[in-house]
Amino acid sequence: RLRPVSMTAAVASLGFLPMALSNGAGAEVQRPLATVVIGGLVTATLLTLLVLPCLYLLFERSSAMKKRTTAIISVILLLFAPSLIKSQSVRTISLNEAIKLAQQQNLQIKLNQMQEKYFEELRGSATDIPKTHLNAELGAINSTNFDNRFSLLQNFSLPGLYKRQHDVFEQEFQSAKLGTSLQRSEIVRLVKRAYLQLQYIIAKRTLLEKTDSIFSNYLKLARLRFEKGESNILEKITLENQVQQLHLQIQMLESDKQVAIIQLNVLINMHGLFEASDTLSYLPVLFDSVSLQRHPYLNYYKQQELIASSLTKLEKAKLQPDLMIGYNNQSIVGWQFNKDRTESYYGGDKRFSTIQIGVAVPVFTKAQKARIRAANQKESIAEAA
Repeated sequence: RLRPVSMTAAVASLGFLPMALSNGAGAEVQRPLATVVIGGLVTATLLTLLVLPCLYLLFERSSAMKKRTTAIISVILLLFAPSLIKSQSVRTISLNEAIKLAQQQNLQIKLNQMQEKYFEELRGSATDIPKTHLNAELGAINSTNFDNRFSLLQNFSLPGLYKRQHDVFEQEFQSAKLGTSLQRSEIVRLVKRAYLQLQYIIAKRTLLEKTDSIFSNYLKLARLRFEKGESNILEKITLENQVQQLHLQIQMLESDKQVAIIQLNVLINMHGLFEASDTLSYLPVLFDSVSLQRHPYLNYYKQQELIASSLTKLEKAKLQPDLMIGYNNQSIVGWQFNKDRTESYYGGDKRFSTIQIGVAVPVFTKAQKARIRAANQKESIAEAA
């Protein structure tokens, strides 16, 4: 067995050796082909003489064990066959369906909607009135007698400040809505790109399969011509390489298809295999300049300008004075003069009340004016962007 196998491989390898060592015209084509053939003959010889006998002995010894495990494997396959078939089911989906699912289930869109809800609720905090102060004072306030005093104080700003604050929150809410719209447009764009990539891969695979069928027929003819002696081995090997390259390209397309399906799964937040039901269109796409002017990006940046302008107005409104109003109620135990110049005794149940009104005027405005200048600079940045 060693002699015929060795002689067959040696004769063919020595026959291709001049081609592998040639440096003349056409050597850049002949050397790779000869190297592939010689390497294949050496590898085939080693497999025939060493690997195949070892595999035969291995499987011959395990034949008894194989018979016992065959029934178990068959039962397992029968049990899990329905779930395997179901897990490999492919769902056809159109571009409009993919866009609709992405708009409903995409996690990034849901996150933007939650931020939009946050700014919507934040609008209710525009009129932020400070806490009310309730003070109590006990002891010898006016005399040696034990007196008490209760005070109720409330600070608040002018209505203009609260209006500016409401404008800022309203503009931020509109910005959040535009951000959601912008994110939705971006997701739609990514879905279209992933779906187009899937369509392109399917169309290219169909074309490669047709080309593979043509080259396979040519390869059969080349092998037949080589067997009949009407052509050399170069024609047959060239066609074999072409067929192998086509098979490799089809395998690479299958990997690219899985990547496109994964991207589509992430965008629409679903799991499973998808096939594009829409065919690849070869018609040119026309762009509308009017719709370009209404692009969400432009609206979003215009909204940023409005936010910066409202913030500047808010910082300016903070230079307005604040108001304070209060109510005091206290006891003055002891003898007191009345209006008619008579004296009366007043106990703890007799109360004296006063109303307190005040104005808080900003005197040290250096820090606030610096904030106004910073807000103006931010407004300029928003306009430049």
